[in-house]
Amino acid sequence: MRIAITADVHLTNMEIHPERYNALENILTKISQENIDTLIIAGDLFDETYNNYSEFDKLASRYSHINFHIIPGNHDALIDNKAITSSNVEIYSVPTVKNLDESGLKFFFLPYQKDSVMGEVIASNMKELHSNKWVLIGHGDWESGMKVSNPLEPGVYMPLSQKDINSFKPANVFLGHIHKPLDDVTVCYPGSPCGLDITETGKRRFIVFNTENCGIEHHHVDTDIIYFSEIISILPLEDEEIYLRDRIRGIIKSWDLNEEQKTRVKLRVKVRGYSSNIRKLNEIASEEFKDFRFYNGENIDLSEVFLSENYELEEIARKTAERINELKLPSGTYQPTNDEILFHALKIIYGGK
Repeated sequence: MRIAITADVHLTNMEIHPERYNALENILTKISQENIDTLIIAGDLFDETYNNYSEFDKLASRYSHINFHIIPGNHDALIDNKAITSSNVEIYSVPTVKNLDESGLKFFFLPYQKDSVMGEVIASNMKELHSNKWVLIGHGDWESGMKVSNPLEPGVYMPLSQKDINSFKPANVFLGHIHKPLDDVTVCYPGSPCGLDITETGKRRFIVFNTENCGIEHHHVDTDIIYFSEIISILPLEDEEIYLRDRIRGIIKSWDLNEEQKTRVKLRVKVRGYSSNIRKLNEIASEEFKDFRFYNGENIDLSEVFLSENYELEEIARKTAERINELKLPSGTYQPTNDEILFHALKIIYGGK
């Protein structure tokens, strides 16, 4: 059986945030085309400021062939089955163990509980769970693996530890709360299916999980808005214009967008570092990004670009940039980018300015 999984939709009034409803409906349309009839939502289907669920109810009713399995998150901790009329929607407001098919794999639906840790709740339900034969659906922080917090919500929310994983041995763990898509060996955050603001960048996804082999597929969500927030470090070079154009074109290529998706972009750009001609730098950056809309009508941020007229320091900066690129430093979610390393090196070269 194949099951779709998402989280952190944060529905409010459709008139205010239609893009969030459209993202959810895009998932429903895609899984219908794949003959998938089960969708799990791992918390925060609704935003905390919202308590009228009729618009979601109508959406769920239109997809009556899909069974919705929903746990409350920290933003919608009080929702339960009394709030929804659609018969194809099940909300697990208390910890619940359930079989969704005949594979023998059990799903433990663990709703968010304030001031609780997941391990304690799992321990009290272990009579129904057997090693590597169950899947955890929860909402909170994975403490031992991916050191990524939700920037909108500092602090720790219903944590799950590596000790819990080792002790209780789930086959897979799917969590809501962190809006960035993240994958660890056992733990997966689908991420929010639609970026809520400029801090939630890039194309979005949902997960399809196969109960027969515990396989995981990633599927794109076609969202109305695709946010990007880019920071570009610049250094004064003889071919500074070529360098900047190449950097920007590389960034745009890395977005991996088709022409239609480019029209959905909302962009924020910050350039920082040292330049021999800041006016020209602004002209080039504006030209290269001319095909994209800027977030909230912003301009390119040049507040951390400093004028450089010291040719000896410029040569040191150039050689430093070359050396950083030659090192082939490790990359990944928890590693600084070459751009970040270069910027901090430039600050040292130019006296911490």
